[in-house]
Amino acid sequence: MSNSGGNKGEWSEVYAFLKLLRDGRIYAADEQLNPIPNMYLPIIKIQREENIGQVYDYQTKEAIHIYLNNIHQKTITIEQVDQAGAILYQELFNRTSKGTLSFEESGIKDFLHDLYIRKIKASSTQKTDITLQIIDIHTGFSPLVGFSIKSQLGSPSTLLNASKATNFIFKITGIDDAFMEEVNAIDGDKKIIRRFDSIYSVARSVQFIHVPNENFSNNLEMIDSRMAEILGYILIYRYRDNLKNLQPIVERLIRDNPINYRNPQIYSYKVKKLLSAVALGMLPNKTWDGIDEANGGYIIVKSDGDILAYYLHNRNAFEDYLLQSTYLETGSTTRHEFATIYKVEDEYFINMNLQIRFKA
Repeated sequence: MSNSGGNKGEWSEVYAFLKLLRDGRIYAADEQLNPIPNMYLPIIKIQREENIGQVYDYQTKEAIHIYLNNIHQKTITIEQVDQAGAILYQELFNRTSKGTLSFEESGIKDFLHDLYIRKIKASSTQKTDITLQIIDIHTGFSPLVGFSIKSQLGSPSTLLNASKATNFIFKITGIDDAFMEEVNAIDGDKKIIRRFDSIYSVARSVQFIHVPNENFSNNLEMIDSRMAEILGYILIYRYRDNLKNLQPIVERLIRDNPINYRNPQIYSYKVKKLLSAVALGMLPNKTWDGIDEANGGYIIVKSDGDILAYYLHNRNAFEDYLLQSTYLETGSTTRHEFATIYKVEDEYFINMNLQIRFKA
């Protein structure tokens, strides 16, 4: 039995589990995260694996029937699930602390244990947070599919976490050692923007070279052969022009067309495919085969407690939502080793780092 704590985002997964059990369905969202009337996925069951080989099925009917490895364990009423979900939502909504909430503090510990829930968070190496057997309204089939869950109850979550793997190397021309030392000495408030302001005021050029992490580079190439180059221009707009939100950055790409595409709208298409790939399974440090790990789609826990889904049949709305709802965040320069000029032989380079977060 685990009494370890979890943050709002992690507990939101438990809340989503309870609400989906109660409702037995989930409505689809449009690109503005509003429910689409009469478009929903009926849920046959929710599947949860507490430990390897220990698979619980929660069948959603007039009551919740719980099975362990296909053997019936118990029945829980809808009213019990509804009450527990309401208690957990109020605790999450009213909780202002950035600290964790433990099983002991949750107010529904005993009920969660009755549901055989001892773990708050799914494995961090997986993009699938919940597994549902749904009725596909387009085909009539009943697939067992995984969804990733994001919550608006806590701080905005990251879509792509910063790490050394998300560094992009740029070559700087027209500077010398004295200038390198001067820039690297810039510290304090907004040091990154101030460093890049100095670089662009003096340097003859700042040119994207490559992504040093082989896994991330290969994964980007799976999406598009020039995806890394496009992201290089996106990072230039971020650090040179101090643009943050992805949608206006893409609009700038379309206007400037630095790669000289015959149809500049291709930038929007390619960036949306990148965001979707990251949301559904692609990780920078992990070899990716191009297959969506969260093969059902994306579930959003809204701040009002409502839950909506982007099912992959509604992928266009999902991709529009991702582009409209994300921005480039600046990570730790020391931990991720970027924003410092360094010299290799007689040439100067600097790393820019990519991190994408949802807007509040």
